[in-house]
Amino acid sequence: MTGAKTLTELFAETGAIITGSHLVYTPKEGGWFHGSEYVNKDMISKHPFLLATCAREMSNNRTLSILFDVVAAPAVGAIFWGGLLALARSEHLKDREILALYAEKEFPNPDDKAQFIFSFRKPYLPDIKDKRVLVAEDVTNSGMSAKKMIEAVEKAGGIVQGVAAICNRFGQKVRDFLQPHTLYPLIDVSMKMWHESECPLCQQGIPINMNLGKAKDWMATSELGKAWKAKHGL
Repeated sequence: MTGAKTLTELFAETGAIITGSHLVYTPKEGGWFHGSEYVNKDMISKHPFLLATCAREMSNNRTLSILFDVVAAPAVGAIFWGGLLALARSEHLKDREILALYAEKEFPNPDDKAQFIFSFRKPYLPDIKDKRVLVAEDVTNSGMSAKKMIEAVEKAGGIVQGVAAICNRFGQKVRDFLQPHTLYPLIDVSMKMWHESECPLCQQGIPINMNLGKAKDWMATSELGKAWKAKHGL
């Protein structure tokens, strides 16, 4: 990997962006959806050189005009990203340290995992109150995780300065959802999706990627998924 390569090229090299496959996405309102592209955030986070490059680009270029005292990330996947963002800005400033904090997911109703909040541990609260906070997200899908982080920061008395994401998977829809706060993604990936009943990849009999996405869950819960599994002997 060299500095002359774009971030998109670096992501593709590390397997963080998959194209030309047949994938089942996390179910959304309206059911199950399929597509040919996938952003594998686990492949991003395991490459510290790539993540540090992203952090420097975000801190020193994309959000250079944004003033913040703290970077707050949701546990667990974005903690490393948030820490590197804080380090990159601290090295740029030279005269002060930007703090890196994280919030943990909680379920007010243990029987309903779809409803969750983020909260900060008590020792972090004084570091957030009345401070300018940049929320760090690795990959934004619906934007719900970032929205819940914004709520957690504001509940703790922080002043949200925006959301810094490595990758935005659903374009303007996420930006609108996070308003009035601004989303700052390093890259936007436009992922075309088809409802399971209209998927051209299924119609062509293209094998489903069983290693990424939610194929196993689809085949266990969807009638179309069960039929696919039986037909292909999976």
